[in-house]
Amino acid sequence: MGFDSSSLPRSQAESPPSVISHGMDITGTIRCRGPLQLEGSLDGSISCPDLAVGPTGAIVGDVEARDLRVEGDVQGSIQCDSLDLGSTAAVDGLLECRTLVLAKGAKLTGDVRIG
Repeated sequence: MGFDSSSLPRSQAESPPSVISHGMDITGTIRCRGPLQLEGSLDGSISCPDLAVGPTGAIVGDVEARDLRVEGDVQGSIQCDSLDLGSTAAVDGLLECRTLVLAKGAKLTGDVRIG
């Protein structure tokens, strides 16, 4: 389950995040080898090792990541190793992860499978 970054060169696994800024709307599939900060919106699917969905970020679709931090909105299925939902997060859908951290105020609706 989740993204396997063990095959990535060390420089890619530790690179600074790419950023999808607030006001940028993307439809389709995103696959990246390094970390990604999403402040805009995505209607589609995303697969990357480390993903941070900021307070203005929104995803409608499937998410696959090793480490996922959500402060914005995600609707769809999530598969990850580690999920951290911040106080402004709103997640609705099927969630599969190994570890889950919920901050006070985070909203989580749907099916959850941990372990």
